[in-house]
Amino acid sequence: MLKLTICRWFALCAVGWAAMPSLLAADTTPPILIQVSPTPGVATNLSRVSVTFSEPVTGVLLSSLRVNDVGCQSFSQSGTTYTFTFAQPAFGPAQFTWDPAVAIFDLASPPNRFDPFREKATFFYELVDASAPVVAE
Repeated sequence: MLKLTICRWFALCAVGWAAMPSLLAADTTPPILIQVSPTPGVATNLSRVSVTFSEPVTGVLLSSLRVNDVGCQSFSQSGTTYTFTFAQPAFGPAQFTWDPAVAIFDLASPPNRFDPFREKATFFYELVDASAPVVAE
């Protein structure tokens, strides 16, 4: 059964029937991360991270993102951006990874799966103590 959305129908009428194959082509591009905030690197405070996907997705769960292999405490969503909150890790390296079993998909038909192992899907911070040391008496 051929399913043609109204937008594609009008686009087809505007450019002509010769363009039909490209307008009906399946979306095979999986979602990727296009932004992480704060920018990975050195940080002095780290209890919240926002990630932005390249397109709308479904299947994001509280257990999806992990920091030093510990799950997050909460998350919220606004459009394609998800903000995760967590207990601040100990000073030192903080590695953000996705649960290997994560089932995040775009809205294509059929849906494309987010690859948690893809380059730039994981990100790192170095959490440093910015407090000056004091001498105890």
